[in-house]
Amino acid sequence: MFDQSPNTVSSPKLTLKLGLSIDESVQASGIGRTKIYQAIGSGELIAKKCGSRTIITPKHLAAYIDNLPVADFASGEASPNRAA
Repeated sequence: MFDQSPNTVSSPKLTLKLGLSIDESVQASGIGRTKIYQAIGSGELIAKKCGSRTIITPKHLAAYIDNLPVADFASGEASPNRAA
């Protein structure tokens, strides 16, 4: 249990979600909506459809993030697919 006194911050309940909405994917990843839609459109991020709803699995969102280029702050550019 979490201490609910006014001087503490409680952690949110962790739940397993098999599919994320676009907004949940944005919130989970920190990547903007436009970039998420661009990644889906380009095929870099796999999304599923259930009726009109777009669903992204956490596995596919993690794979997309894992495949992003590594930031190279020394040169000011990102290095494509270089291991950290």
